[in-house]
Amino acid sequence: MTGGLPLDRAALREAYAARDATAAANLHVNYANHLRLAGLDPAERVAHRLAAVILYELTGNESQASRALIQAHAEPRRHGLRSTMPKRFTELATVVARIPGLDLRALLNSLRSPDAISRAEALIEAARR
Repeated sequence: MTGGLPLDRAALREAYAARDATAAANLHVNYANHLRLAGLDPAERVAHRLAAVILYELTGNESQASRALIQAHAEPRRHGLRSTMPKRFTELATVVARIPGLDLRALLNSLRSPDAISRAEALIEAARR
């Protein structure tokens, strides 16, 4: 069931290398879905869904951001967990960086939004409510 995960990780690396935030957001969702299908770490799934929320929001795709946020909130409930949401951007970026070549901070900085990191922090805080 984990056979597609290496391909997902490779696709994410390519999107990050190309600084393609929209593709990266879509791929974070796909990766989280495949992690779920494989029955793997709910916290990692939530982190990838939350990375997608941030990338969608910062690229102006609010409807996809909302959908990804709903999925992120559903992950812990599926497993009877109270919350697996990262508390800070650095915590989220650390989980994402478990896949070599993924630097969420650099990708956000490539969006040329001077407040991208602070907006990401605000989105994480809002998601935790």
